[in-house]
Amino acid sequence: MTIHTNRRKFLAGTGMAIGGTMLSTPSQLFAGGHLAEQQLRTVGLSVTVQERILNDFKAKSGVGSVSGKGDIYPNTQTELLSGSKAYDCWETIGERLPAMTMTNTIKPIPTSKLSNWNSIRDTFTKTDPRMEARAQISGQIWADAGQSSLWMVPTVYNFDSIGS
Repeated sequence: MTIHTNRRKFLAGTGMAIGGTMLSTPSQLFAGGHLAEQQLRTVGLSVTVQERILNDFKAKSGVGSVSGKGDIYPNTQTELLSGSKAYDCWETIGERLPAMTMTNTIKPIPTSKLSNWNSIRDTFTKTDPRMEARAQISGQIWADAGQSSLWMVPTVYNFDSIGS
């Protein structure tokens, strides 16, 4: 997904916060300071793409407009891999990442842009040696071996699922 650099910088850290957890301050990420002129277009499950969450993000970030579409992972992935430029942010899961990263459809997000990353559970930073790393969320989300960039920011963490 190709997005203008200034938009990418802004959305890389704050767009993933849609899941209800504000991980970064938009003014830290967007050098231009013209947040009211920016928009966030997101797609995800209906759990996170709700008007109340989008409106909360808009109010806290100062972004001029927000829009969200609820859809299932296979539909959205197919749409994005087909070249759609309709979204800035996608709520995804680890099993969907390989196709996106191999085709350069998404860009990594530096953990240095996430102000609360130091409080993340070790579920996301350490792998269990009894299982292959790629079978665990901690083995799927990292863009680099040094764990300085993420393919997805975990924002929704339930008993049976992790979303971003």
